[in-house]
Amino acid sequence: MVIKFPLEINRPHLRRNLSISRLARHMILLNYIEISLFLRNYPVYPI
Repeated sequence: MVIKFPLEINRPHLRRNLSISRLARHMILLNYIEISLFLRNYPVYPI
């Protein structure tokens, strides 16, 4: 029961994680652009 229980839960989570990872990629790209623009004002910090 202990081995089958997490495997059954991981199946829907993997499908949800695919949709979340796609949204996360867009958010990371937007954050990277904002951070890159922010670091351009402060050239002391490396990207």
